[in-house]
Amino acid sequence: MSLVIDLSASCGRHFQYRDLVECGKTWTEAAAAGRPIDNLPRHPDTLTALGALVVHILDPLVDEFGALELTYGFASQRLTRAIKRRIAPPLDQHAAHETNSEGRPICPRLGAAADIRIPTKAASEVARWIRERLPFDRLYLFGDDRPIHVSYGPDHKRDAIEMRPGPSGRLIPRRLR
Repeated sequence: MSLVIDLSASCGRHFQYRDLVECGKTWTEAAAAGRPIDNLPRHPDTLTALGALVVHILDPLVDEFGALELTYGFASQRLTRAIKRRIAPPLDQHAAHETNSEGRPICPRLGAAADIRIPTKAASEVARWIRERLPFDRLYLFGDDRPIHVSYGPDHKRDAIEMRPGPSGRLIPRRLR
């Protein structure tokens, strides 16, 4: 499916689609090296989901805390293949409503996700604020100096998980209460 998208179009009070599509270390490094990765959404519902993420999660965060850094936003299959670290496209909602070659959603949770940092605040403080005030779907906290993963989707599960290093160094999930 081909979709015409104006990346400069606003998808909330503080963001354009470009902010969610052209962010993250892998995309930025490839673009800087003159090898930009095609990270454009192909499904119209992806644009709706990205807009909902901005309106319900990202805009309120900017209103409360000021500027935030998007460290990872929308991820097409091409971008996902270029990422050199462990990621979980079938679970993480960064693919929004995009589909695989069989026409099935890459992430059946649908919705959309972003990994964010607010440089002036500890991630745990921002996560607490999100949990107390916003209609998120899933939130993952990886430590105060790391980005927070937050999604907005149809389930509105409000799952909040802290990922803590275990004895072997592997991250162990712990549900936040």
